[in-house]
Amino acid sequence: MTTFNRTERKIIEFIRFNGPQSRARLASEFDLTPSALTRIAHKLIEGGVLRVGRRDHRGQRGQPPEMMEINPPGGYAVGISLNAELCAVCLVDLSGTAVARARLDCVGLSSDAVRTAVADTVDRFIRDKDIARELLLGVGLALPVPIRPPDGADAAILNLPRWTGVPVATTFAEALDLPISQESDGNVAALSEATFGAGRHLRSFAFVNIDCGIGGGWILGRQLYRGANGNAAEFAMLHPRPGPQPSMQDLFDFLRANGAPEAAVAAVVADDPPGELVERWIARAAEQLAELVRTVAWINDPEAVIIGGSLPRPILSRLVAAVAAIDLRPDGWLHALPKVLISERAGLGLDAAAAHLPIIRDQTLFWLT
Repeated sequence: MTTFNRTERKIIEFIRFNGPQSRARLASEFDLTPSALTRIAHKLIEGGVLRVGRRDHRGQRGQPPEMMEINPPGGYAVGISLNAELCAVCLVDLSGTAVARARLDCVGLSSDAVRTAVADTVDRFIRDKDIARELLLGVGLALPVPIRPPDGADAAILNLPRWTGVPVATTFAEALDLPISQESDGNVAALSEATFGAGRHLRSFAFVNIDCGIGGGWILGRQLYRGANGNAAEFAMLHPRPGPQPSMQDLFDFLRANGAPEAAVAAVVADDPPGELVERWIARAAEQLAELVRTVAWINDPEAVIIGGSLPRPILSRLVAAVAAIDLRPDGWLHALPKVLISERAGLGLDAAAAHLPIIRDQTLFWLT
């Protein structure tokens, strides 16, 4: 596996965030001589990360410049999202695009059985897609518990049946014979957003992950902030159950409590939600999220709060718009507050977001400190 220095990672990040670039633009951006840029470009192309794309013909006289771009089939990564009932597995290319995925029912299965099923699934992915195994960068693992380095979750994942006492990351690393990166669900979603989504041009943001519950992640100075005990961005603690909270499960509970038939509840998942009840829930959830935005603004003042997760896109869009429409400033406050943005990766799935972790680890400036 090719390793990249800081300058090379900066160039990869710049192209990933800004699209195809000419060699002249890259040399100017990073204050490199043409010969130095040529050497770096050669290494990145040989390493499979970049490729020479189509020439840029816009406004050019003479021979247009070659454009350097991310090379999607130059590498692949595996993502695993694990919870009590389901193990979702995904394979992504270097552009972060899912090329294969599977959902494995874990109910009643031992940890050994899940491990074997995941290994078989990955073998099937690379066989069906005709991918050389040496192109696999590694495995990303999303877990529903806080992660506190350096211990990780291996000793802490006590809330998943049949996984108590099992070293989860080690188990999957050995089964797949690949390096593994693990993070909590919220941190996985935040890192994916920072690299491939609405956060890629932001230095700092809070990510709110609305799933069965509500969690998230902090990106500060283009680095993931976990907190001293791994508890950073545990936003559910602002609205603990059994009280109402802005989450997918709470939406289901609200619909049922207000007499919606099961067909209407199922319609939410099918992106065709019923009207009036969903709008009432959005209004209540927006007030809760507005309080969250106000809280993070006073504590850390990020550039933005990005809201994403597994809510159907039509509901998420209306929810984010409702939050953004609420004036969070106290009387007389003249300063700006964080922007409220919708995730560009909403609905992606934690398995695909987890598969971004090896790419982030190997090709960006995250996790270098």
